[in-house]
Amino acid sequence: MVRLGLIGCGRIGRVHADSVDVHPRAQLARVYDPFETAAREVGEQFGAEWGTDVDAVISDPSIDAVIVASPTPTHVDLLTRAVQAGKAVLCEKPIDLDIARVDACRAEIGALADRVMVGFNRRFDPSFRDIRARVQAGEVGPLE
Repeated sequence: MVRLGLIGCGRIGRVHADSVDVHPRAQLARVYDPFETAAREVGEQFGAEWGTDVDAVISDPSIDAVIVASPTPTHVDLLTRAVQAGKAVLCEKPIDLDIARVDACRAEIGALADRVMVGFNRRFDPSFRDIRARVQAGEVGPLE
């Protein structure tokens, strides 16, 4: 059983909570949100411990992996801290709006980068692959 922590109980955090809930080998064990109401709602709905202290999720030794579903400006710090605490991390896209911060994050986590996955769900969408192929084949004009 993989025990997961959820950082961020907004719209996308709740989507991830639903996904974890239906997986037979996963348990949503602990959730965090700076807004107590959101943390409580998601925690109670999914039977997870909840709170407004993000360190409780990151430092919990019983948590195997963390889903970072917080606002974009918080991603670099949270995913870095979680990976350095020994967690696997699924981070919502984008990691940051500034590519220099993304590069610095990758450099900081170094060899632990293979413990991070970015939630880019459209990457393998057939319609996106078709558009990419059409652009590469010259069927579509220049992208802007």
